[in-house]
Amino acid sequence: MGKEIIFGVATSNDMEDVFRFHDEYNRGMRSLKVFNWQYGDYSQSENLLVVGKADNSLVATYGYLRFPISVDGDMVLSGKGETTLIDKQYRGLEHNFSLYKNATDEFSKQKPACVWGITRSELKPLMKAYGRKVYEKPISLMLVAFKYKALMQLGKEKISSNVLRILLAIASLPYLFLIKTVFFLKSWNFRKSKLSVMHKLKNKNDIITMYQRIRANIPDLIHLHYDEEFMSWRIDNSPVPIKQYFVYKGDQLCGYMFIAVNSNDLTIIDLTFETNVAAYLLVKEMMKLVLKLKPGLIMYYGNKENELGLKSFNILSKHGFIKLKGLNNFTLKVVEYQNEAMLYDINNWHLNGVWLEGI
Repeated sequence: MGKEIIFGVATSNDMEDVFRFHDEYNRGMRSLKVFNWQYGDYSQSENLLVVGKADNSLVATYGYLRFPISVDGDMVLSGKGETTLIDKQYRGLEHNFSLYKNATDEFSKQKPACVWGITRSELKPLMKAYGRKVYEKPISLMLVAFKYKALMQLGKEKISSNVLRILLAIASLPYLFLIKTVFFLKSWNFRKSKLSVMHKLKNKNDIITMYQRIRANIPDLIHLHYDEEFMSWRIDNSPVPIKQYFVYKGDQLCGYMFIAVNSNDLTIIDLTFETNVAAYLLVKEMMKLVLKLKPGLIMYYGNKENELGLKSFNILSKHGFIKLKGLNNFTLKVVEYQNEAMLYDINNWHLNGVWLEGI
């Protein structure tokens, strides 16, 4: 049994220690720049990181990132559980729960409607012990592989079963060129008519206004509230470059897409649209980026149970994307919200890559 852990709220001065602590367990996974973006000088002022120290040595961290969401047409605060790590000698339900409770109690002072997280399947018992509802793998992955090596690397990172990894690689081999060809042809056979593509919003509230129209047909939709502050932090100032595409008809936004650009792959972290015509134009813009950067993979994550997310899956499947089963669990605990049933219905959540690991 380790010594007593003293918990407290981290400051920007703690970020180097936090980085070193995490790098010991997950070498190279996140840079100091990422931790500063999430919790330090470059973060939103109220993102929260609780640290646990024993004899002034850092032994535990648990964070909450502020994600404004729209529920029943109203903007409410939610918190994404992040940056969870505890030193090996302190692991066990008692210390794990103390860490979680300290962080959640501190974040609850900001009056969130709910807290949530995206976790590995093996953490299901722990999440239930925290009082969270666990949804089994609702977020699915779609991809197009342009390079066999990149496909194999994805198998190592995302698919736990060796059998599934081998089957994916073998099954994909004869189709790689076909997928690429179909993807190219369908994308470029599109006439954009009166639509135009911008790389900046014409008005800072255009995404919010577009969702107001979408909710007329999907009233229970729960989605990110892209106000100016959240856009600035999560999209504009992300440590991973994010390409932004906005499709307008006149001054009305009718679709948008965010693509995170990593060294060897592209990830469509959000693809949302009102009409298929807007979606096809966004796919065409995506192909221009593929031709320019020549990535090994292009991926998309979304909630297969959500009506709006399903539209994105359907569009991408027409352009050569292969759909894989869900990878991680989604966990949720309502803190304070009158209509709990709406929040606890996973079908309502328009989850995508923006909700994932923060980068």
